[in-house]
Amino acid sequence: MTTTVSAPATSTAADAVGHDTGPDGLPVGLVEGLAVLPGPVLDALTRALAEATRPVLHPDQITGSTPAIPLSRGRDAVATIVAVEHLTNYLHTIALDAHATTITVIATHELAADRADGRTPRLTAARGTARTLTSDEITTATGLPTGHVHARARLTTAPTPVRAPLLAAMRAGTTTLTRATHTRDDTHHLPDDAAATVIATVLAPLRGHTRDGHPAPVGHRTFTSRLRRAVTRADTAHPDHAKACTDRLARRHAGDPRTLDQLRTDIALHLITHGWTTSSADSDQDLLIGTPPAATCHLTLPITTLLGTSHEPGELTGLGPVPAPIAAHIAMRDNSVWTRLLTDPTTGHLLDRATSTYHPTATMRADLHARDHTCRAPDCHTPATTCETESAPVLRRSYSG
Repeated sequence: MTTTVSAPATSTAADAVGHDTGPDGLPVGLVEGLAVLPGPVLDALTRALAEATRPVLHPDQITGSTPAIPLSRGRDAVATIVAVEHLTNYLHTIALDAHATTITVIATHELAADRADGRTPRLTAARGTARTLTSDEITTATGLPTGHVHARARLTTAPTPVRAPLLAAMRAGTTTLTRATHTRDDTHHLPDDAAATVIATVLAPLRGHTRDGHPAPVGHRTFTSRLRRAVTRADTAHPDHAKACTDRLARRHAGDPRTLDQLRTDIALHLITHGWTTSSADSDQDLLIGTPPAATCHLTLPITTLLGTSHEPGELTGLGPVPAPIAAHIAMRDNSVWTRLLTDPTTGHLLDRATSTYHPTATMRADLHARDHTCRAPDCHTPATTCETESAPVLRRSYSG
C-alpha cells in the first residue's frame, strides 16, 4: 500500500474517500466498499455508471426528420431508472445506519456526563436527548425538513423485529424510505410481533406478477391499501388502542348503573353498527343511537341467484364476492333499487344498458360503475362510484419492441 503525500491539483475519488490508495491507484475505501456490496446492488451500480457514459437523448433534439431510435435504447433507459431507485434505497439504509450510529455516540457522551456528575446514568433520557440533538444536527447539515428527519429517527431506532425487515426490503430494492417510515409510524402502537406481521403482509410480493423474472413491484395504492387493512386487523386482534378510546367515552357517563366493561361493550357496538354518537348533553340516551344513517352500496348478482335457482355469488363494489344468500338478502331489502344489466355469459362484459347520448349522464355513469367496479387505471383499486367519469383516446399502437 502506498500513501499519497502531496494533495493533487484537482479533486479525485481518493480525496472523497481518503488518501490511502492501492496498487491499482483506486482509493482503498472505495475498493473495500465495492467488495461488500450485494450482487444486485453492484449490478445496479454498474448499470447506472454505464448509463452515465452514454449520450443523453433529449426530446429537444428531435426534428421532423429524426429517424426512429431503437426501442432497446428506451428499455435500457428504463432499466437504468429502476437500478438508480434500487441504489437510492440502498444508500438510504446506509444513511439510516449512520443516523443510528450518531445517536449512539451522543448517547454515550450523555451517559458519561451523568457518571462524571455523580448521577445514576439515565439510559432512556440519554437516548431521547441524543435523538433530538442528532435530528437537529442532520436538519442543519442537510436542509431536510424536520419532519422527515424525525421520521427517519423513529425508523432507525425502532425495535429490531420492526426495523430489520424494513431495512432489508430497502436494501433489496423492494420498498422505499417513504414507505418504510410510513409503515413504522402506522405500527408504532402495536406490539412488536403484531407490527412484524403487518410488515410481512405489506412487503409481500404480488402473486403471479413478475418483471424480468423478478417479483413485480407493489404499486403505491396497493401498498396503502395493504397497510390500512393489515393495521386494522392488528388493531382488532390487539384492542388496547381501541379500548383506550372507548374508555374516554365511557367515563363521560358518570352515574350510569352499568359497569365500565359494560359501557365499553355498548359503546363499541353502537359505534360499529351506527358509526356516530349523539352529542346532546341533556339526552338520557347518549349511548342508544337512533336509526342508522342511510348508506348506498352497489351489488351485482345474477338473476338466477335472486330466483334461487343457482348459488352464484354477487359482487359488492369495494368489497368483492358476496355469498349468494347474503347477496339475495341485500337485494331484497326494503327500498332496494334494481337495474337490469345484460352481460355476455362467457366474458361477463356488459352488453346492454342503453343510452342515446354521448356526454356522460347519470345513466352512463351507472353503466360504467356496473361494468368496472373500480378505477381502470393500473394498480388503482378506488371504487368506481367515487371516480371521475372522463373519456380518453385509446392507445392502439404497441411499443413492446
